[in-house]
Amino acid sequence: MNATTPRRQLLDFIAGQGPAVIPSPLMSERIVREYLQRDWTVRQDDQRLIRGWVQIGEACGFAPVIKAEMGSLDVRQPRLERLLDTPEKTRDRYFYETPLGALDWITTRVKDSSHDDKKAIESIEDIKKLVWVQEHLNDYEAYRRKVRYFLDTIGEGGLFAVNIPLPFNVLGDRESLIYVASEEPEALHEAVDRTLAVNLQLMDIAAEEGVRVFFTAQLDSNMLSPGMIEEWQVPAAIQMRVRAHERGAVFYLHDCGNMRRKLADGVYNRIRPDWLEGFEAPPLGDIEDLHAARVALAPEIAIKGNLNIERLAQGTPEETYQATRRVLEQVRGYRHVMGSACSLLRHTPLDNIRALTQATRDFVADLRS
Repeated sequence: MNATTPRRQLLDFIAGQGPAVIPSPLMSERIVREYLQRDWTVRQDDQRLIRGWVQIGEACGFAPVIKAEMGSLDVRQPRLERLLDTPEKTRDRYFYETPLGALDWITTRVKDSSHDDKKAIESIEDIKKLVWVQEHLNDYEAYRRKVRYFLDTIGEGGLFAVNIPLPFNVLGDRESLIYVASEEPEALHEAVDRTLAVNLQLMDIAAEEGVRVFFTAQLDSNMLSPGMIEEWQVPAAIQMRVRAHERGAVFYLHDCGNMRRKLADGVYNRIRPDWLEGFEAPPLGDIEDLHAARVALAPEIAIKGNLNIERLAQGTPEETYQATRRVLEQVRGYRHVMGSACSLLRHTPLDNIRALTQATRDFVADLRS
């Protein structure tokens, strides 16, 4: 887009300077591993992987936003008991000792997928244990060092985003939490409030180190009722957005899947994230008219997206170019981060990402002419 560094391009966009439309598709470590020809055991915080994100951005001509999950930021380290270790599969028991008893879970990993053979959270008692762990076992200095490590490794090659999960999402899977919210609402509200306080502290530390993007995801995973979203998710999201703004940072909400009802109910306008990602058309989502969705949002909210990830992976560069132009026409006149509706799939050709980037550049050039 211009001669400045990728990091500077993104910071300028955040500040409302430079082009009002920039390309920056969401990438997970899976596509980076594939690009680097590294196997599934390479961790998200591996220096080669972080630099791989930057390299893909350079190769395809866009400024990447490089996201890290809490598990790679050394916030806390559970004790580990390895139950199975083969080249194809691992099975581990993780656990914390608390005054309320052990909090443990068993996870099996096979390449890029994992599942819990035993869940950590199955009752309100487990939730109370997890809250105690967050309040007493978080290692904030280790977290600070790891945040600084990500920032230093990325350098001017992009922006680092810390994934701060919504408090409700931290405390268990949807099925368990729906029951707990019905049966133990007061105890769960206390747990959510205490988890939010931890989240805000994590945001403060990261911002002190120079983080300017805070990512969070999934208001409902298409399972929570509108009432539960309003009760459990919206208030915390608003507080996290306020804290991000107080710290001079962007609040970036990813909410793929069905979004139309939340859009109509004004949920996103009440939360007011700076970047809102998703807006997938059927069958992966339910946004049939992107322009209408764009008009319904507050002008200060920038949509981030929204090309279909399957078509990006399977289509041709020319198809990607034309699809990108169609999206950009629907959001003409608004600030927009051009990318995919969700994280790029493995096997997405770099030529298609380049086509997305080129189409965005050409659109910006047309706006200036």
